[in-house]
Amino acid sequence: MADEIIRGQVEDFRVRKPDGWCVLVLFVAHGKVLDVTGVFPDHINVGDTIEVCGKHTENSFGKQFKASHMLAHLSGRKDTIEQWLKTHLPNIGDVRAKALVDAFGADLWYTIENDPKALLAIAGINAVRVDELVTAYAKVRNQRDYVLKLTAAGLAIKDAAAIMAELGHEAFAILEGDPYSALLRRRIPFEQADKVALELFKIPPQDPRRIRAFAHRELFQKTYTEGHCYMMLFELVRATANALSVKDSVVESALADYASIVIHGKRCMLLEIDEAENVVATQVRRLLAQIQ
Repeated sequence: MADEIIRGQVEDFRVRKPDGWCVLVLFVAHGKVLDVTGVFPDHINVGDTIEVCGKHTENSFGKQFKASHMLAHLSGRKDTIEQWLKTHLPNIGDVRAKALVDAFGADLWYTIENDPKALLAIAGINAVRVDELVTAYAKVRNQRDYVLKLTAAGLAIKDAAAIMAELGHEAFAILEGDPYSALLRRRIPFEQADKVALELFKIPPQDPRRIRAFAHRELFQKTYTEGHCYMMLFELVRATANALSVKDSVVESALADYASIVIHGKRCMLLEIDEAENVVATQVRRLLAQIQ
């Protein structure tokens, strides 16, 4: 059974352990309340609105929703909401932020999403500022949509949620800039990163970012798994060209100005290995000079 996404307001904590594991009471809609189990951050409080992904279960404690990941969080605390408004909106200062929170409280998020025109009742809030507020709020809501897009492109939901939590609202802009670098740095296997890049971000098969990422992964494995300090350049080019179904010349062109792989004639090595060899060589020369 596929994971389900639910959204609701935290009403209470039945259990909250030091390691973050909780059983919380979530008000979903139409008077419906669910017990939700999972690991949640310390900053989650009663009154907060959260979105979680998981499955409905039933055990000796009754029906529960077992959350594997939290996808989005909107605070229900007045001071936190005020700070969010002032931080995210250019035309909302202390006075208007307080007025919005005093008027709507934790229901502000629901109002923005379902009845934004109600915000016009606040002094100083005009149609332009309502649009700005709705747009800023949409960025938070988009986190859930981004997670779903990443999982549809092949990422495990735990990895997609972790990436969104780490990179925040700029996640898709960062990923679009170089999905390979952003994903591989977070230990996502190349095959998964490649699927996301090709399908979601429409990276062309001959894109230098794709070629460099595979070549770097190949050289990294040769270095740190097999213990080689370098590869012959033609071997790396051939392996990359065969794996990605591109021409050797395309690979050579992509690697020619790639700073993370250093090419010395017919050999190539990772930049960190080249730098380490230079340090060792310098030390050896100093020792030899002392002996002489």
